[in-house]
Amino acid sequence: MPNLVPERLNGFSRYLHYPEIEQSWTSELTKMAGNTSNILEDMEITMARNMSSDTKAVCAVLTPIICSTGIVGNILSLMVLTRKEMTSVPSCFLKALCVCDLCILLIQFPDFFKFNDSLMKMGSFIVFYRYYKIVWYVIANYFLTCACWIITAMAIERCVSLYFLTKTKMICTILRARVSIGGITMVSLVLNFFRIFEYVPNTNPSHPAPYLTTRFGLSKGYIAYNYAVGIVLVSVIPLIMLVTFNSFLVCYLIMHRKRVAKTGLTSSVDPGRVSVVVATMVIIFIMCHSIGVYVSMHIALVGRAETLRYPMFHRLSDINNLLKNFNTSINFLLFCVISKKFRKILKRVLKRQKEVFTSTLRT
Repeated sequence: MPNLVPERLNGFSRYLHYPEIEQSWTSELTKMAGNTSNILEDMEITMARNMSSDTKAVCAVLTPIICSTGIVGNILSLMVLTRKEMTSVPSCFLKALCVCDLCILLIQFPDFFKFNDSLMKMGSFIVFYRYYKIVWYVIANYFLTCACWIITAMAIERCVSLYFLTKTKMICTILRARVSIGGITMVSLVLNFFRIFEYVPNTNPSHPAPYLTTRFGLSKGYIAYNYAVGIVLVSVIPLIMLVTFNSFLVCYLIMHRKRVAKTGLTSSVDPGRVSVVVATMVIIFIMCHSIGVYVSMHIALVGRAETLRYPMFHRLSDINNLLKNFNTSINFLLFCVISKKFRKILKRVLKRQKEVFTSTLRT
């Protein structure tokens, strides 16, 4: 039974796979790859299993559709959220989240060419694809880490604004939201910076081993650091915080709805609809990332090789990747369904764009 070794995509453990078989890297193969100064001989290469026909069909058809829809949705969301009338603390976090989701989807788009058998037989494309995957690995990790903590910050902001309802404008300000977003982006950059030195591509296109792990990537200190970052800081802690703060948010919304139904009165500063959007986003986020967290925790407890030798984890990784794409694409639909203000401004934006397009054609 072939083992499955994942590439760690982000803190919520995205596991992607390639159509090669895992094997050991011998000294002879190291010489074939060239540049042996930073390559460790006799090491286990991060590879992926052969995709089954049904998995390949799903990934080749469904994933591009989800990603394309998500790109359009996130662009439309940014067009609406950047309007002056949408300026608010929650919209600051939503804009940052849309940018992260959009970048995740855009950087993944070249990956769809791997399903073209003709391209995957070209040596120049194989080498390009291997370089691309390492760049993608670093950039996707960065934006996924940002998205994880931005949605956590959104949940915290909503809970604080509800707990201090009469002092919301004093505590939760746009400046503080922007500072929080800036801090998240900088810390995420620091946490993911060292991933650049983790792998190098195998420039020999005739060999199935696509990547080589550097001495730095195999060092015990870096492995411990990677587990601390990938599991504790960007999986366990955010998950606990999301569950805690979102539970408070849901309880408030339930009690608020009962109070409104009983008295018929609403507060002039009622942030109910925004809280519904945030609570729904957090619930979907947790559901879509729960499989990745489970796999990540299992690896931390029993080890990667022991965990991924079971066929069940092969399917879990495929499902996890689809759920990740779905999560980065669904927010636009949530905004349209829940927020009347969003729908109103969206119609206005689309009407304006239609007029501009029509006038351009006439000229």
